[in-house]
Amino acid sequence: MNYPLLETILQEAQIQTNVELADALEKAVRKHFPKSFLSVKTKGPLGGSDPILQFTLGKGKADWPNGIINNDPLHTMIFFNGFNREGMLLKGKVQADMSQGDSFRINGQPQVKFKWRNATATPESIVKKVDQYFGKIKKWLNSPEGKEAQAKFKERF
Repeated sequence: MNYPLLETILQEAQIQTNVELADALEKAVRKHFPKSFLSVKTKGPLGGSDPILQFTLGKGKADWPNGIINNDPLHTMIFFNGFNREGMLLKGKVQADMSQGDSFRINGQPQVKFKWRNATATPESIVKKVDQYFGKIKKWLNSPEGKEAQAKFKERF
């Protein structure tokens, strides 16, 4: 017998821990930006276990204007909530909140916005959302408008 609904439910229940979510998020972003700086931590500054994703277009300090990570034109931070202290998924849902990012910035001024919406969904849906978001950024960077903005950014720094 074929149980497509059951198969779907089982597939959606794959990510159960903060570490599994962090690994899936890293793979989703690296697919689009294999050489950029990416950090997905599962230990917060206050001892929590909710993952934090930090991304920049540049590889590291040498690529950031004045060596400051916040000066990167695509510096992005996304917080993922929904895990207990042991790192286990609490209610089957994860909340994704972007605290920094959603635009290409030159001197702090947004040049183009990428329209991120905070969401609460299954971990797999959140990974898909992050994948689509970074895919949209990559597509824009490869467009003539994106290349022009990158050249303008490099001129200033």
